[in-house]
Amino acid sequence: RRQRQMCIRDRTLPYTYLFEDNWPATGDYDMNDLVIGIQINNKKIGDKTESAKIIYTLYATGATKQIGVGFQLDGISASAVSDAEQGQTNAVIQLFSDAHSLLGSSERTPINTYKVTMTPVENEVTINFNTPIDGVINVNNFNLFIVTNGFDSDRRNEVHIAGYKGTDKAASSDNSTVDYVSNETGLMWALSIPSQAVSYTHLTLPT
Repeated sequence: RRQRQMCIRDRTLPYTYLFEDNWPATGDYDMNDLVIGIQINNKKIGDKTESAKIIYTLYATGATKQIGVGFQLDGISASAVSDAEQGQTNAVIQLFSDAHSLLGSSERTPINTYKVTMTPVENEVTINFNTPIDGVINVNNFNLFIVTNGFDSDRRNEVHIAGYKGTDKAASSDNSTVDYVSNETGLMWALSIPSQAVSYTHLTLPT
């Protein structure tokens, strides 16, 4: 009789992403125009991943312009993912289009940058693969970015982590390389910081 394969949940290390919003111009580098936490929960059957849940927490936006957030799955074709953005080679998914609105504000003023004025928002998006993929979704192929002039713009202003490339719809600039590091200054516009929540419930302390 054929043995049933077990479903495995592969949960990644959480990361906090911090963005400057004025690419390709030099920023003020307070790194708070968009602050968001990401954790990925892969659902695997055997060696294949059939879906991935993106759990995000929007903490703050120090921007005075509309900030949207999306991600590209590098190396995974748009046709492999249900509800992926049209007109892209790799799968691109929009998380939200307006950080201020998501945090409960109708004004373009900083939120939660120097003190907590709004409750951070936690939400999740599930990616369903039309055919299960090899490997998992993690920091290596999860290409998070912000958009500062709207997702519907023909050549939209995307800001990515250094080392990751823009989507097919990203604007280009003579001042920046394809991996979002300034040719002139060597500066970048985004950071990703790994973090590990520590539980003290089962710790045995020395006496």
